[in-house]
Amino acid sequence: MLLLCFVPFQGVSAQTQLEHLWQLAREKSYAVKNASLEADYARDACKYKNVLFPWSVSTALSSGFNDLYKETVWYTSDSTADITVSKRLPGGLAVSASADYEIAKDLADQYRKPSKDNTAYTHIPAASLALSQSLCPFWLQRLKRDPATMQLSYSLEQKELSKRLQEKSIVQEVTYNFILLRQNQRLIDCTEKKLALYDENFHALQQGVRQGDNAVSEVWKADEVRLECRQKLDGYYSGRQNAYEALCLYCGVGCVDKMMDALPDSGTPLFEMQLDAKLLQNGIDQARNSYALQKQSSAPVLSMKGNFSEYTNLKKKVPFNYVKEKSYIAWTFTLMLDFSELSLHKNRLQKEGLQTSLETYANQLAETQKQTDIRERQYDYMVELYGENVHKDKTMVQNRRQYSDDIAALYRSGECSYLDMKAAENEYLSAVCNMENDSDLLWFYRWMKAQNR
Repeated sequence: MLLLCFVPFQGVSAQTQLEHLWQLAREKSYAVKNASLEADYARDACKYKNVLFPWSVSTALSSGFNDLYKETVWYTSDSTADITVSKRLPGGLAVSASADYEIAKDLADQYRKPSKDNTAYTHIPAASLALSQSLCPFWLQRLKRDPATMQLSYSLEQKELSKRLQEKSIVQEVTYNFILLRQNQRLIDCTEKKLALYDENFHALQQGVRQGDNAVSEVWKADEVRLECRQKLDGYYSGRQNAYEALCLYCGVGCVDKMMDALPDSGTPLFEMQLDAKLLQNGIDQARNSYALQKQSSAPVLSMKGNFSEYTNLKKKVPFNYVKEKSYIAWTFTLMLDFSELSLHKNRLQKEGLQTSLETYANQLAETQKQTDIRERQYDYMVELYGENVHKDKTMVQNRRQYSDDIAALYRSGECSYLDMKAAENEYLSAVCNMENDSDLLWFYRWMKAQNR
């Protein structure tokens, strides 16, 4: 079992002990570290969102060979080189440009037999530009930004919210166990003094029985009171140890040295409001965004392509070896509508999936708001209850203090015993303990109410 081991901590003087524990818990939590790594990765992805729309470059080179010198057979021959540059753009738009150059072997005189002197080359340079556009881009779906880019932003927001929820959960656990540690420590201090008094009383009664001044039943009754007190003390020890081990788990061994330090302001929220609801709303936004992206991707695609070519023939006249150049220009335009990604059944399933997701998130949002309202009412009730208790405790402390002073005066004048004086003093210390513990609980529920907003 882990034993209490309090060591001095070197921290910022402006921090309270609890604030220092919050900081340690955040720094040491592996869950928070993992959430931070995921958030950093999502943030980097947003910085390099252009990778969603990359440039693409491709080149090709081909050559064919033949034998034009056979008596009965003529084989065509050519060489082609091309380069194509393309880029995807937001909204299902794609642009492609290409340039190619072709050289084809031909006969200079179609009426002569194939021979070395009866060959020439046809040169064909060409260029083309192609555009393709989805017929359901995001702007036709009344969205202001491309859903592929928005998905990165939503993912980053989700990771950040998840990280803050992890931190919030850990901070609340640390706060609860710190308050529990303080309460049990006060109860231990107070109960140890009571137990010491009960031991003295028990031994005094035993001595009285030997002298014939007290009945044996009084001794047994005093022993039962003493045993009950020891059992309570053991429970307080166990509660303190459990709270301390929990703090060590979150913050490290030896993390507490100023257990009774002042508490921070109870009305200051440490996190933004309604983190749970914001995370669910992020899920709704992502579902709608994914559906818009699916509609954009599965819609028919309209493609347009224009091509420009120049044909140049270089022919040799036999037998004079005279070169004649002849060229002409050609244009082509292609319009195509591609329905390959369109599926009515698929679209229907996607729409039903979106509707199911939205209904699920709506139910979770309603449940989250309901639980928030329930906790708010509970915290209001506990704040009112412990506010009244603290007021009563202060009155009790004043009365017990006056009573303890009166008994001490009687003891000094010889009108009461030492045990009577210690009993009155212990009652006063018990009232102080109750007041301080109730004050801690009042702070705790006020603080929890501030974090619940």
